[in-house]
Amino acid sequence: MAEQGFLFAVVEKASGRTIGEVCLQWMNLERAKVAGEKVMRLPVGIWDKSLWGKGYGKEVVRCLMGYAFEELGVDRFCPVDVSADNARSMALWQSCGLTVSREVDGGKVLDFEITRADYERATVRGGPG
Repeated sequence: MAEQGFLFAVVEKASGRTIGEVCLQWMNLERAKVAGEKVMRLPVGIWDKSLWGKGYGKEVVRCLMGYAFEELGVDRFCPVDVSADNARSMALWQSCGLTVSREVDGGKVLDFEITRADYERATVRGGPG
């Protein structure tokens, strides 16, 4: 699966139970590809709504962004297909240093991104990484 990406279980440290899944995936949508760049996306899900807002998603995103930039050498990290009415998801990406890169379907769907340079600048300041 490494040529397509990596699938991970999200495991709660305290209990050891699986609470979600995340796929660190090589970009497969033409609108987010840039010739000559290595780009990854990150569909993430925490299944139990009672666990939302507790920082699990943010911890997963920060960990996998670091892995993508530092170990896999990606040029851009680009979560796509974020519903514009999903305030939690938008807040998650923004809190990790990503910005809206494009609007799709008349602004109903957003793509976020952070470049390697932006990630490195934020990491030096104590941000996303």
